[in-house]
Amino acid sequence: MNEPRPAGLDQPAAEPLSSAAPPTQVFGRLFPLWARAFVRTRELGLVVVALFIGAVSGLFVTGMSMASQFMHETLFGLPRGLRLSLAPSLEAWRAVVVVTAGGIVLALLAKFVAPRFRGRVHDAIEANALLGGRMSIGGSLFITAQTMVSNGFGGSVGLEAAYTQVCSAFASRLGRELGARRNDMRLLVACGAAGAIAAAFNAPLAGAFYAFETILGAYSVASLAPIAASAVVSTLVARQFVDHSLLASPPGGDSLAPTAFAHIVVVALICSGLAIALMSTVASAERVFNSLVRPGWLRPAVGGLVVGAIGVAAPAALGSGHGAILLATSSEFSAMALLAIVVLKFTASSVSLGSGFRGGLFFASLMIGAFVGRCYADGTEIVSFTARAEPAAMAVVGMTALGTGIVGAPMSMTFLALEMTGDFGVTLYA
Repeated sequence: MNEPRPAGLDQPAAEPLSSAAPPTQVFGRLFPLWARAFVRTRELGLVVVALFIGAVSGLFVTGMSMASQFMHETLFGLPRGLRLSLAPSLEAWRAVVVVTAGGIVLALLAKFVAPRFRGRVHDAIEANALLGGRMSIGGSLFITAQTMVSNGFGGSVGLEAAYTQVCSAFASRLGRELGARRNDMRLLVACGAAGAIAAAFNAPLAGAFYAFETILGAYSVASLAPIAASAVVSTLVARQFVDHSLLASPPGGDSLAPTAFAHIVVVALICSGLAIALMSTVASAERVFNSLVRPGWLRPAVGGLVVGAIGVAAPAALGSGHGAILLATSSEFSAMALLAIVVLKFTASSVSLGSGFRGGLFFASLMIGAFVGRCYADGTEIVSFTARAEPAAMAVVGMTALGTGIVGAPMSMTFLALEMTGDFGVTLYA
């Protein structure tokens, strides 16, 4: 028998496994009994379901990524294919008006739509820890819509949280319809998250380890095949639609010299402090908006005005930062210019999340960390008593270190560095 449905979620409880049901619809009706039995009694059944989850996750991520890029091109007047954070400049009125308009849309959603969802909508980590992998489809779609608005209108937030939310919720619902056991439900939710991250970064290893480290919280042989299957298939599907060139330029050359280890330790310490500061600043910004802006549902509009003004000075601070991260390995930008972008991105992300924009700091942490690593490497040229650090390598190390501090998944970040750069030597240090 399936467990009773927790209060506060909008989906009906699944019928008992013994109930008869026609083999027609996927949602709203049970799968045929033989399909449910196949999933519950055979390990191969879970792998087959994981393959399907991976394929759907790849489509979800690709569609959302394309929709976000279309919104950026349309709303900000960008040439086709140009990333928002790589735009050399934006029309001042457009930057301010568009991001503020996004805040107004979020304010209206908070005022009129959010009250329809009873209780708190849980993410994949909470659902696995507290609810046996049961997630709300309706609530997850609402969170995804909020995140799409936040990012599409230029808020300094990433889409990775929405990717994992909607893919994990789909996996959860599919598991309920198949009558999956509690542990299998948790595994399927992890498969959804693995597929989401793998498709987002063209990184199946990073996606798989993200699921192990953050969603399941443990490694197990039994979980390996389904999670790996979902991550690989999701990546293959996404590659059919999206150009997956390396997001960060590889350092090139041979592996780092042994003397680079001291530089790596320093960059890691700096980034660990920045990770704490970034999370603390987001909390402080939220307290400031809560105390100064009334009524509360208008906070995103005020935050959008502030972020839009920042975008006038530095378009690289807007959006998730997928384009701007390439600047970390570009010789066209000085360390001072990159440091200014770090400060503005840090501020824009804190204001966005603190004022009520929906999203995450996943990619923002990668971008800021890469810039910090590059700035550190350039700084070693000034100090005469130390060996010069390789700028591109330090950018990758900084990206990995700050990403680990924010996300809390060291193995996932390490493999992400490998899959984003294609440089195994640097990955050993990262």
